[in-house]
Amino acid sequence: QGKIDLLRKIPIIKGKKQAVNSFKALSITELKPIANTLYQSFKILSSHYLSGTKPEIHPFFDADELSQIGHGKKQISKVENGARISIRGNWENHMIRCAMMITFMLTGMNFTPLCKMKRSDVNFKKGTGDSYTFDSVKGRSNDQQQDNPIGFTKRAKEFVEMWLILSEKLTNNNPNALLFPCI
Repeated sequence: QGKIDLLRKIPIIKGKKQAVNSFKALSITELKPIANTLYQSFKILSSHYLSGTKPEIHPFFDADELSQIGHGKKQISKVENGARISIRGNWENHMIRCAMMITFMLTGMNFTPLCKMKRSDVNFKKGTGDSYTFDSVKGRSNDQQQDNPIGFTKRAKEFVEMWLILSEKLTNNNPNALLFPCI
C-alpha cells in the first residue's frame, strides 16, 4: 500500500513525447543507393589498402551526382576539396566505417554489440545453405549471447570474406582483436 501512495505523489512530466526523436526506417528505394555507395566505396578503399596505395579523394565524392541534384560548380568544388581533405591521415578508418555500416545493413545488429565483436566471433555454419553468423553479447539482455545471421547473397559472401582478410591484416592476425578496429 505504501508504494502505491508514493507512486501517486510522483509528478507527471509534461512534454516527454516532444523530447523523443523517432526515426522511420528507410524504404528499400531510399536504402539501395546508400548501400551501393557504401559497397563501391568499400571496394575502392579496400583495393587501395591491399595494394599499399593511398586514395587521393574519398570515394563517396561524385561530381555528376552532385550536379544532378542541383549543385553548382562552386559548391561541387567545395565538396571535392572536403573529400580530398577527409581522406588524409588515417584513411583506413573510412574503410573500417564503410565495412561497419555494410555489416549493420546485412545483420541488423545494434551498435554496441557490433563494436565489441572480436574477429574470433565470426563463425561459419553449414545449414540449408552456407551462412555466416556473428556471435555477440547483448548488454541490455543481461549479457546474453546472440547469433546474428547474415543473408547469404553472393555480394554478402564476398564482403564478409574480404572484410575477414582486411581485418586480419589490420590487426596483425590477432583473433582476439576487435572485428572493426580503430573506430
